[in-house]
Amino acid sequence: MKRTLRLLVLCLALATAPVLAKTAANDPAHLLADRVKQAKTADPATQFALGLDYRNGTGGVPRKPAQAYKWIHLAAMGNLAEAQYTVGLMDAAGEGTPRKLSDAAEWFRKASKQGHLKATILLADMSRDGTGTAVDPIQAARLYRSAAERNDLHSIISLANAYLRGEGVPKSANDAAFWLRRAAWLGNADGRYRLALVLLDGDPAQHLGHKPSRNGLEAAFWLQMAADQGYAPAQFSLGMAYYGGVAMPLDRYRALDLINQAADQAYAPALRQLAFFYRTGRFAAKDPQRALMYLELADQFGDRHARLDREELIKDMPAPQQLLAKKRAQEWLQSRGL
Repeated sequence: MKRTLRLLVLCLALATAPVLAKTAANDPAHLLADRVKQAKTADPATQFALGLDYRNGTGGVPRKPAQAYKWIHLAAMGNLAEAQYTVGLMDAAGEGTPRKLSDAAEWFRKASKQGHLKATILLADMSRDGTGTAVDPIQAARLYRSAAERNDLHSIISLANAYLRGEGVPKSANDAAFWLRRAAWLGNADGRYRLALVLLDGDPAQHLGHKPSRNGLEAAFWLQMAADQGYAPAQFSLGMAYYGGVAMPLDRYRALDLINQAADQAYAPALRQLAFFYRTGRFAAKDPQRALMYLELADQFGDRHARLDREELIKDMPAPQQLLAKKRAQEWLQSRGL
């Protein structure tokens, strides 16, 4: 009898052993342990993939920033450009490791040497601003040019700004315009707007009375294109061009429409300009209360002159009107979800 029982137990064990082995093999902890073991001697791409899973909590791997940094750093040491860029981001953010901006800059430099576009752009920004590395406008301009030649819009505009200021490159409005034209033809509203200002040698919102010229005609074209894209700075500057006759015919109704479009996007200079119109009676009867409403909004959205204008306006304004103007400003914000 005992012998029979022993045989039954043995048979049962033999029958269930494959099932138990298969269950153990499919256990997430077992699978992760195997993956970690393999990654220790694997290629950088495999190590990087494991690091990304630890970083994002994907692939059945728990989210563990320190483990993510360990494996991505190992892949970066294996000269994988995407890993070098990613470990640089983690160093810069202090993700899974203490924040080390100098290390981040060095990793971006290594990835950039392998042609990594995003690393090149970030290293250019850091070199320009002196973040994690010495201020080096020459290196920044060189890196921006490298990325600009690959049609990166941030780099194109940054390089154009460098030419306008003479930072790391000789000061040259012509070279700035060359790069801004590239941004403009790529459809970038900010590039179109900035190109127009370069061609006009100033902002129509600041300078009045430019005579028509070849550059003025091209500037008007790009300013209109940017405004048509709903770009608030361009809408405001084009409105002021119509208001002052700068490269555009005098058309104050068109000017008011464009300035209102920019103001509706909470563009502070446009809000302050509307306040000026209502305070002085331009385009409409004087309305100090509405002027104060626009000054309250312009101040809230960062116009550094609006507060002084506001203080001047309220000197002779009764308190109830001031309160009503503030109420109207709040209603304006609420109606736009701001």
